[in-house]
Amino acid sequence: MHLEMEQQEGEEDEYDGLLLLLPQMTGWVSSPQQNRRVYYTVLVILLLSLSVLFGMTKHTNTVDNERAVMWKVAADDDWLLETSQPVQVFLLAGQSNMVGFGSVQHLHSLIIEMGNYTHLVDQNDQWRVRSRVRVVLPSLKEESLTVGLGFNESFIGPELGFGWTISESLPNQNILIIKAAWDGYSLAVNFRPPSAGLGNYTNFRHKPFDDEKYGAAYREMLSIVNQSLEALAEPYEIKGFVWFQGWADQSPQKNSEYKTNLVYLIQDIRRALHSPDLCVVIGECGQYRGKPKDQENLQRVRDAQKAVTELFPNTSQLVDARAFTHENRTEHYNSGFHYHGHADTYYDIGAAFGEAMLKLMGVREDNHSG
Repeated sequence: MHLEMEQQEGEEDEYDGLLLLLPQMTGWVSSPQQNRRVYYTVLVILLLSLSVLFGMTKHTNTVDNERAVMWKVAADDDWLLETSQPVQVFLLAGQSNMVGFGSVQHLHSLIIEMGNYTHLVDQNDQWRVRSRVRVVLPSLKEESLTVGLGFNESFIGPELGFGWTISESLPNQNILIIKAAWDGYSLAVNFRPPSAGLGNYTNFRHKPFDDEKYGAAYREMLSIVNQSLEALAEPYEIKGFVWFQGWADQSPQKNSEYKTNLVYLIQDIRRALHSPDLCVVIGECGQYRGKPKDQENLQRVRDAQKAVTELFPNTSQLVDARAFTHENRTEHYNSGFHYHGHADTYYDIGAAFGEAMLKLMGVREDNHSG
């Protein structure tokens, strides 16, 4: 995407002022054109140095006390290759909060300082890896369930709590979680299901979207599912669909059709996956909006989500994410629309998704931990 940037009044003066400082900073005097080249050279060197530094940090395999990040270790359970049970498949889809922005740093502090979520670490305080639960990311990269499968390895998403909850109640089965989630994607445009037809929306330049824009994420989601299933060497059963989205559909035009679009989404996915009674868990938006008008728009999305589950009373369930938020905390690791990056919020929401799914599946939950 190319953005046309126009220089604002005053920018040139600020830039020239920086150029004038170069001779004083370096003791080197030359023309403004040469100073300009020096400025860019210094900037490039700084950026390259930072990239090398972060690259080294990213690949280290030790605990960084300053960042409070722990790293993956060997699996504590293996993919049960000898089991006669089919792989249990779950699709997790939505926008950024399904991608996952729960801070690993915060999760680490919850374990060390509060003694919570200790089942996620081994006796050496390193992250456990649950190999019996595989996670396919939107990039089609497959990982065993562990910490760090959110936006990047510094974040967790609902998949962590969901995977642990499901696996504890299905101890003798392999589990495959397929994530199809992207930042800022709306149901009205990006995830728009085929049955909804084309929408009538414009981009930030007020130009109508191309037809291909509508439902592009829906089609990509099914492509990820199909490729993931084709790669499985074992029999499988598609057991459930979890939808965690809504923030991008707050505008009056989008929230007015949210209920209809979500019904179509469920019906179209069930049809595409040849599973007419597919269990569906919907995560109700739990973010807080300060302005009354904004809160009103978001509430319309919540109302639509609740209404949809009432249309499918035996095969769908609503989970209210607001029950797991911590608005009064002063520690913020991310923006408010990402639940301030609170790791326990993301884990607990995922665990609640798992509990709801198990109820729809008719599975007892005696062995749930966390």
